[in-house]
Amino acid sequence: MPDTDYLDLSDGTIKTFENEWLLRYVNEPVHPHVDASGKLAADILTKPQTDHIAKRMSVSLFGLFQGSDIAWRPIKGISNSDEVHKEWKPGDAGRMPTASEYQYEVGVGYWRIPIKHLNGKEIKIDDITYSCSIKHQPTVCNYWHFELHVCDPSGNHLIGKDNDEDKQFQKLRKKVAKLILPTLIEQAKSEVPPPAPVNYPEDMYKQSIGTSVEEEKEDISTAILETSSEPKALKET
Repeated sequence: MPDTDYLDLSDGTIKTFENEWLLRYVNEPVHPHVDASGKLAADILTKPQTDHIAKRMSVSLFGLFQGSDIAWRPIKGISNSDEVHKEWKPGDAGRMPTASEYQYEVGVGYWRIPIKHLNGKEIKIDDITYSCSIKHQPTVCNYWHFELHVCDPSGNHLIGKDNDEDKQFQKLRKKVAKLILPTLIEQAKSEVPPPAPVNYPEDMYKQSIGTSVEEEKEDISTAILETSSEPKALKET
């Protein structure tokens, strides 16, 4: 959960730990859904439907957020679910979901992929290049929440309208998603075995007293970049 002195991680900060893992929740155990070489099957990666991959796909950064946390799911029909999952901003306090809002679902799973295979990836369709990026999108109950954003050359998301979605956007997202899917099949892994735990240093995501948020972002990006040749600096287990 976020705290009032946590930072909104910059794109530069995300780029410096591109070897770290992102986790994606699925409704069932993942490990039966692999081929003989251990690669994930497409039906796991494309649930609930193919085009969701290009529609701000929700993922979490592995580290202080563990694979077992994936199994805490909101109870359907809870009226304040939107309140629990609303966007977090620096200076806001976190919000702990209650037992009446969440339940632990036995038998769910996740797949995982290093940030570097999605952040900066480009997709070309009809001579137009679409860019992929991993963005920090923390919620009040999950500071380590990120999204895969896919944008056109003007920076517009391929999401269409909220209620009356343009079908052309849906067709385009499906084309983009199908070109991203081979990367997921090749690079993503199931949760068996899970990656080693990561303890990120607090100064990566926490303000220092007397330092502005923007100054802190610059300091953190510089510090991580300087230690990027020593991966263990970010992997105290």
